[in-house]
Amino acid sequence: MLVNVEGGEAFVNTGGRALDVSLPSLVFVHGSGLDQSVWALQNRYFAHLGLNALAVDLPGHGKSARPTPVATISGYSDWVKSLIGALGLKDYTLVGHSMGSLIALDAAAKTEPSKLILLGAADAIPVHPSLLEAAKDDVAGAASFMAATGFGPRGHRGPSAVPGNNLLANGQRLFEHGQEQLLFDDLAACDGYGDGLTVAAKVACPALLILGQVDRMTPVKRGKALAAALPKAQVEILPGTGHMVMLEEPRRVNRLMRDFLAA
Repeated sequence: MLVNVEGGEAFVNTGGRALDVSLPSLVFVHGSGLDQSVWALQNRYFAHLGLNALAVDLPGHGKSARPTPVATISGYSDWVKSLIGALGLKDYTLVGHSMGSLIALDAAAKTEPSKLILLGAADAIPVHPSLLEAAKDDVAGAASFMAATGFGPRGHRGPSAVPGNNLLANGQRLFEHGQEQLLFDDLAACDGYGDGLTVAAKVACPALLILGQVDRMTPVKRGKALAAALPKAQVEILPGTGHMVMLEEPRRVNRLMRDFLAA
């Protein structure tokens, strides 16, 4: 569905179910250069468990209108806050991956979510200058590097949870398909965000961090540092899994999320 947020249209995938604000909601926030489709195996699963499962396209991503100002983590989190208000959500859990985990974290400190779920998360996500340069001048090369680095062994050799789905190839297409300079803007937003530990201390709700053991983008030690700063956090580490945890291990991720939400 399309929702007006801060003067622009935003696309929200509801998992095939109509929004019912009397039900608890999950708000899924994707990572750099991606879109709501990375949550496909979570979106429909939780929508059919009787929740509002709302996977959003951030501004300028997927089917959402591109914003005028340059993207920042704080700007994105303000937008998520506006989206929650536009949808009229009362009982909601923020779910973020990678850049989306920084956005969800920042938004959790500005709003009152019931719970917070972060995947491929860290207290900070610095980006090497050569990758930033490639994202500006050679998007295909940057996308290829990010897909190769982002996926763990399962993504490189299969099998996928969805028959016929090539995780590595599809991941690369996602990273490179965005609007002009989108990937660079997102990576620059990650690189410029240094408030993770300070913001985490302000988050009062229970939090779950799902981390990939062989994640090379947000290493486990940085995820643990973030968890230590959150007042009420638990950590789950998935063996042999890289950065794209919800695509590499969707069944385990869904089970961990379901149990956390039910606790």
